[in-house]
Amino acid sequence: MDKITKKFRDYHDKCSRRIDDDGNYIPHQSVYEFSPKYIQNFTRAYAILNIMDKLNFQSFVEIGCAEGCFPNIIRKRFAVPVFGSDFSKEAVSRMRDIFDIDGFSADGTTLPLKNKCVDLVLCTEVLEHMTNPEKAAKELIRIAGKYLIVTVPAANSKKEQNEFVPDYNLIRDGHLHLFTEHDLRNIFGPCIIIGCDSLKMKYINAAYRRIGNIFPSGFAGIIFYLDRVLSKKTKNVRHFIVIKNFDQDGRNKEYDFIMHNNTSLTKLLTKDIYKYARKIKLKSKKRYEFMGYTIAGKD
Repeated sequence: MDKITKKFRDYHDKCSRRIDDDGNYIPHQSVYEFSPKYIQNFTRAYAILNIMDKLNFQSFVEIGCAEGCFPNIIRKRFAVPVFGSDFSKEAVSRMRDIFDIDGFSADGTTLPLKNKCVDLVLCTEVLEHMTNPEKAAKELIRIAGKYLIVTVPAANSKKEQNEFVPDYNLIRDGHLHLFTEHDLRNIFGPCIIIGCDSLKMKYINAAYRRIGNIFPSGFAGIIFYLDRVLSKKTKNVRHFIVIKNFDQDGRNKEYDFIMHNNTSLTKLLTKDIYKYARKIKLKSKKRYEFMGYTIAGKD
């Protein structure tokens, strides 16, 4: 493990030990409840789950699982065995404590797993933090038995990529890379690449943070307006989803994927967030399920 990776690992170990004044763990992910603060993460999760709904798999692992939110959702939604891996031992320990999901700590470039040992391998928002993403990608391909799904931040042009400044000192977001579609095809070979998290999601996220908490009753209308206007004005993407299909019986190029840069999926998400905001405002005690989370208005 190189010095930069060790630095990043130590940082994430420290984050996974954070507690508030009452001794409660402060999570990196939205592990205890659905939080609109993580709107972009949940929108991306919607897109990934929509892909998974079309796949036939009996085992699942997430590489870079943090506290295990995604393995927990997959276990609930698909009822298959799941486990996770992260280079932070503290994060894996939190996954066991919070979700009772097993896992192991390892560098993503040297995974202690056999070839093609898991049907579906997920690695979301991890490769951009790695000093050697090409080597990590080879490991992901090696262990995937049927499917591999990877998400990374996107560079919409070579110019944008050239202007990108790696964050080696963890001042911004710890990103060391931005990937173009060409980069990903060189790294992963034959695959489907889908652009998602269009620029409109950046504004939708900002709209919620600045307006949603103040005027929750108007939140849905604002979201739908931004969705309609911005989708016409930009085709920029913020992330790529890479899908590799190793299942010989699969029809990789013929799947009818519906991504969240499709307006209908954005509306599905924002309707649920709108309900959540309304329930908090009205102090409703009614509970309902959303992506494996129980949502309830505050008493």
